[in-house]
This record gives sequence, C-alpha cells and structure tokens, in this order.
Amino acid sequence: MKNIYSPKSWTCCINIKVLVLVLFLSMTSQVFAQGTVVKPFTSRYPVERIRGDFTLIGNKNLSLTTYDENGNNGLQGGVSYVNVAPGTGIINSSTANLVFSNEGGQANPANSEVKFAGLYWTGRAHTATSPEEWTVSGVTLNKRKVLLKGPGATSYSTIEATTADIYYPSNQRGNMYSAFADVTNYVKSAVGGTGTYTVANIALNEQAPNNFDGTGFYGGWALIVVYENEDMDFRDVVVFDGHGYISAGTTGTTYSQNLPVSGFTTTQNGPVNMKLGMIAGEGDRGISGDFFQIRNYQDTQWITLSHPGNSTNNFFNSSIYSFTDGVQNPRNPNQVNNVGLDISMFEIQNTNNTVITNNQTSATFRYGTNQDTYIIFGIAMAVDAYVPELFLKKSASPKTYSFEGQQITYTFTVENTGNESLSNVTVNDPQLGQTFGPINLAPGASQTFSYDYTITAADLGVTSIVNTATATGTYMGETYTYTDSETIFQGACPEDFPVCIDADPLTLSGGFPAGGTYSGEGVSNGIFDPVAAGLGNHLITYTYTFPGNVVFNCSFTITVIPIPTASITGIDGPVCPGTESTFSGPAGMDA
Repeated sequence: MKNIYSPKSWTCCINIKVLVLVLFLSMTSQVFAQGTVVKPFTSRYPVERIRGDFTLIGNKNLSLTTYDENGNNGLQGGVSYVNVAPGTGIINSSTANLVFSNEGGQANPANSEVKFAGLYWTGRAHTATSPEEWTVSGVTLNKRKVLLKGPGATSYSTIEATTADIYYPSNQRGNMYSAFADVTNYVKSAVGGTGTYTVANIALNEQAPNNFDGTGFYGGWALIVVYENEDMDFRDVVVFDGHGYISAGTTGTTYSQNLPVSGFTTTQNGPVNMKLGMIAGEGDRGISGDFFQIRNYQDTQWITLSHPGNSTNNFFNSSIYSFTDGVQNPRNPNQVNNVGLDISMFEIQNTNNTVITNNQTSATFRYGTNQDTYIIFGIAMAVDAYVPELFLKKSASPKTYSFEGQQITYTFTVENTGNESLSNVTVNDPQLGQTFGPINLAPGASQTFSYDYTITAADLGVTSIVNTATATGTYMGETYTYTDSETIFQGACPEDFPVCIDADPLTLSGGFPAGGTYSGEGVSNGIFDPVAAGLGNHLITYTYTFPGNVVFNCSFTITVIPIPTASITGIDGPVCPGTESTFSGPAGMDA
C-alpha cells in the first residue's frame, strides 16, 4: 500500500504546479472601461499531485467562406460552417486527435489513465438579441448542447452543459457565450480513449459577406484532459473556470486586468518549468494589440508571453498550437487561420529562472488589449512539481519455513525516487520490534537494512506469517510514508521410509500443504514404483507453489531394499534383509 502526501488546498482560487490555462477572448462593439468578472472563477478539477500531465486539443466549427490565411472574420468576408463529418442532422463538425505523451521516451502512453476530461465550447451567433435555442435548416441548435463522438463510437452522444456552466448572454457583452461539460466518464469509456474526437452542431450561425457589425461570428471547441502515468514526472494539476470580460473601449487606449495566483511552491533547486494551455475566441490574425503577460519574480517588470504560432503584440491571432512530444496533434480541418479561435499549449521561457524562481509561492498574470474585447472563462497556470517520493521494498530469504529455529533474513530497501531531499527517514517493523534510521535521502539515493528472524514454535502453528513495515520521511515539514508487506509460508516433507522392491506402487502423501507435486526416480503422477526406481536410496522432491509464485521445495528419501529371504510366523508380510521387526509371544516361548 502506498501513501503519498497531497498538498494542502489552495488558499485562493488557484493552487498549481502544472496548470491548464484556458482563455476565451472576443471582440465586440460594446464599450466597457474596465474588466468585469461576470462569474467568479472556481476550481473545476481541484489540485492533485500526480505523475502525469494535461493535454489540450480542439478545433473550429466556423471558417471563412473564402479561405484566406490572413483574413479576418467579421470584416468584409463571410463565415460558413465547417462540416468535415456531414450526415443526417449534422450542420457543423470538426475533429481533433487526443494523444498522450511518452515523456521523452520514458513512459508508454498506452499505460496512461484519464483523471479528468472537460469539454468547452464557445461562439458568437447573433449581432443583436441572442436566444439560447434556434433552428437552422431544420436542425435545432442550443448553446448548452453539442454532439460528441469519440474514437470508439459509431454514433454521436448529446453533451449538455447546465445553466450554471458557464455563461450565456442574450443581449450584452458581445453575445459571446461559454459552455462546459464534464466528459470524464465518456473519455474513460470504451467509446473514448486516445484517437479522433468529433464535435458537431455547436450553436453557431453563418454570416454573409459585408454584414460586418464591428464583431464577427466565430465558434469552436476544446477538450482538456488530465491524465496519469506512473512513468511520467510529477506535476500538480488543476482546472478552473468562470467568466471574465474586458474591453478596450477607445481604440489606442490599453486596458488590462490582473490575475493573481497563489498557494503553490516551486522547487527548492534547479530549473522551474511552467506550461500554459490556452483557448481563445475572436482573435483576428490582422488585428494586433492583444497580450498576455506574467510579472517577473522580482516584481520589477511584466514579461509578455508568446509561442511560435503567435506574437507578443498579437497573442490571440486565430492560431491552434497544440503539440505532443514535438509533433502537432492531428485535426481536421488543419488550417493556419482558425477564424477567431485560438488554442495554445506551450512552455513559458524561463531561462536561468529569470521569470519564476525557486521557492516561489505566488505569481501575477495580466491580460489586456488596445483594440479587442475578451471573455475569459477557463484559466490556469503550470509549474512542474518537484517533490520527494518515498519507496520501500521489503523482502525475505528464504520465503518459506519448515522447522523451529530456522533463520529468516528480512531486507528493507528504502529509496527516494523523487526530485527533492527527504530528511529523518526511518523504517519501522513492529512485528520484528525493529526501527532503522533516521537517515537523510537525496534524490535517487537508497539505503538497505536487514534483520535475522528465528522461527518459533508458535510460527509452526500457522500456515503463513505476514509482516508489514512502514517507511517515513519529512520534506518541508510534511510527512511522506510508504508501506510494504512480505509473506512467508510454512511447508513440510514426509519422513524418510523403506520399501521392498517387490512392493506394489504406492501413492505418495504427507507433503504440507497437500496438493503439491512429487518428483524423482520411480515417481510418476504422484505414485512411486519400487521396481522402476530400483534398489538403493532415492531422493524424492516435494514442490508446492504458494500465492505470489512463492515456490516451496523439500526432499525426503525412499530406500528400496531387496525381496525377503525368510518369513517369520507371527509377522504379517515378508521380512526384507536388513530390516528389523518386533513381535511378542507367551512367556517361555523359544526365539
């Protein structure tokens, strides 16, 4: 049994070491002088320390009617539905592939386990009053509903967000809506897993050319998956969402809003790695002024962020930048211009820890614009989790016992398989009455202890002995433990015995536990044949396999002796040469 300390709950709205940042941004003609948090941000997937990671995929369901790599939605060009998987009742659809990391070759993606999967979708479908539901070409669209088909599915499932997940304006804040549904069970099921996901019938409208109202139509979806793999590095993962709104107002004037983050602790030593995932809406390729920043740890300047698919002056530029192990995650359509939808998953450049440093417990982000209007409804941040991990392996030699006074050697190997040092490490075995340590263990270090135990008469009264030990260590005032057990089993052989060579074959018995296998000269299917064995001593082996593939072997001797040369009245059966027999008679009888 394994126990690993879990970090404390966040003291604020975010507590992170690996975070998923999901931003949905859009542009509108409405003017607000400052940002407004329409719905407060809360954790959707509470922080959990795992060996694993998150991934972020998605795609657009609206595109330019006449595709232009540098065209903007909402200006002169119209937008039309994307429908890569047309069918009865399907008016828009797109796909993206879910792929898990091999962590630089050290992990097998097939061994990954899904911990959380959240489906997000967003869009703008009306210039004025925007209802929750409407009909297009006989198909009913609803802002809170989409169709989802996983890699193992043959048909679509309806996925529905509640009215509280997340925000569905009808005639304000640009009519950009944001939706969420937990699809963890779906992704973990037989219809899910890795492979191609299709999302269809997002509540969107097409827009004719030259129908520009200052804000274009856009729409798409994203899937955030948190997954665990025992061969991957440690990360703390969290997903949280809400609905924030910010507007530039007057063109040329920069408006921004801060996002403070606290409750995490970066590694004591070495590089601090941070990962962001981000989804945004209505970020045109040709309209600059969007930015996303982080305050450096010295609190002296803002560092403007970007990735290879965008720029520091146009962070939200309709790009999809989603890679796993250096390879782009497949999607259809796969286009440079995603017409208002941004999906980004990237590492923050932190050379020599100039942005985030060791032992840091808080950070501040800032988002802003001098032209656009943003809605933000899912946010997170990412930092690798550097933690110690205590491991204990207890073993016994031999793993079986047969007699009082037999010696069993127990070995305890305690190891720090994490990446931070452990102090005051002890190993306690109450059944043996032994405690080893304390010692300190650096990352990767191990220590082996041993103890010789002598089998007692009481031990012969039970068929097995289960022995449990616990290793304990501390890191930054927190306790880490790991327990391991070892079971030894009792076995026994029959006593040695003689048999005449002309005796009938006999069924062997007396091995403990019963049900094992006998082998040796003259033995076949548990039957000993003296004739087949021949005269002399024959070593017979008894073998029994206990649970856990623990094999018990013992040996006894059967002596085959010649046929008798005499018979004695009063003794039932022949007397073989070299054997002794005892009988009794009346007083005065001659021997």
